[in-house]
Amino acid sequence: MENHDKPALKPGSVRAQVDAIVRRELAASGRRPNANVIRDEIGSGSNATIQQQAEASEAAWRKENEAAQAFPGLPTAVAQLAAPMLATLWADAYRAAQAEFAPLLAERDQVLTTLRGRLAEMEELLLDRNEQLQQLSDDLSHRRELLAAREQEAAALREEQGRLHQLLQTERAAAAEARQDLEQQHAGELAAAAEAQQRAANQYSLLNDELLTERERHARAIEALQARQQKTEQTLRQDLDHARQLAAGRQNELTVLKTELQHVQDGKGKLQVQLQQHVDAAAAAQATQQQRDGELAALRQDNAGLIARLAQTEQLMTQLLERIPAGMTPPAP
Repeated sequence: MENHDKPALKPGSVRAQVDAIVRRELAASGRRPNANVIRDEIGSGSNATIQQQAEASEAAWRKENEAAQAFPGLPTAVAQLAAPMLATLWADAYRAAQAEFAPLLAERDQVLTTLRGRLAEMEELLLDRNEQLQQLSDDLSHRRELLAAREQEAAALREEQGRLHQLLQTERAAAAEARQDLEQQHAGELAAAAEAQQRAANQYSLLNDELLTERERHARAIEALQARQQKTEQTLRQDLDHARQLAAGRQNELTVLKTELQHVQDGKGKLQVQLQQHVDAAAAAQATQQQRDGELAALRQDNAGLIARLAQTEQLMTQLLERIPAGMTPPAP
């Protein structure tokens, strides 16, 4: 059996650690671990160096494993010391058994290939999951930072709320004090308003009494004026009718005398005297009528004066009503 020397690896180096990990995993599961997995375990080294050493370690391990498989179950030291014949017999028997189990071995290799492919897919999926996990971890860290900032903002808001609450309490106390002052001031104003209203009511009562008295006096004056006017008008009408009757009589007499004057010329002087008398009488009647007309005009002038006085009284009543405070209703006339 040939013995190929391989370069020795420096103990503790990255390559030595990679070689140990690859051989361990190949012996345990028959597969070489991913470079990222190896790097996560040793914590150093580049992916290229780890990948190169992992492939070299896998090739060396499989070559050694094939030599051991030539004498399955036989210790390596015994296989090396065995006679060539025994080795040949053992090899022939192994090859015969290997030929007999070749289909099973091929099937096994196919299954291993499939499993390795699935394992590679799982490794890629694991890498994706690791990246997602790292992203989630970064997102979680960011959220924690945001949460810490929010907590600081909440603490500041709580502090501001406490300050505003204290300010509100102070404002409420000041408002209550101001309200009490306003209520006291309002009570004083109400008392003053009640007193002023009482004075206004008293003044209104006096004005109302004066108004009622003035109305009664005015009504009596109007009644007396109306009675006097009616009496005067009746007297004037009677005098006027009498004067008209006298004038009509004198006019008839004058007409008769004028007719008699035309027939009796001898009694012209006497008739002229009588005519003059009748004319004088007619003039006197006319003067009487004019006097009565003057008295009627004077009466009408007195009536106009009473009407003017009545207007002044109404104006005085309006002024008295304007002096009554608002909200008070004057008594009915």
